[in-house]
Amino acid sequence: MASKAKQAEGAYASRFPGAKKVEGAGDWTEWEREGQECVGIFKGMEPFRNGFKTTVQTTKGPVIFSTPAKLKTLLDGVEIGQGVAIVYLGEGKETGKGNPLKEFEVYILPK
Repeated sequence: MASKAKQAEGAYASRFPGAKKVEGAGDWTEWEREGQECVGIFKGMEPFRNGFKTTVQTTKGPVIFSTPAKLKTLLDGVEIGQGVAIVYLGEGKETGKGNPLKEFEVYILPK
């Protein structure tokens, strides 16, 4: 069964004829599958919980994701507005605390 918020989605549109609905901040993405990609325009990183979150504007809209420390290091060299391709390689070696590190490749795309 859909949540109350999901059921109410769009229910108020008829009250505002001709208005354009403002879409959300973007789809939240989790890094789960090896080979998973996010390709688009880098919009930046900002502090979030215990680290950072990153926004990439894709052809389907903005995508937002939590940015592990290793990915943040790779993205530190990407300028806002540059085309970027981020590829999740899977889990690598474990940290000293026993947690596996997520491995990534980052490509800056030609203009």
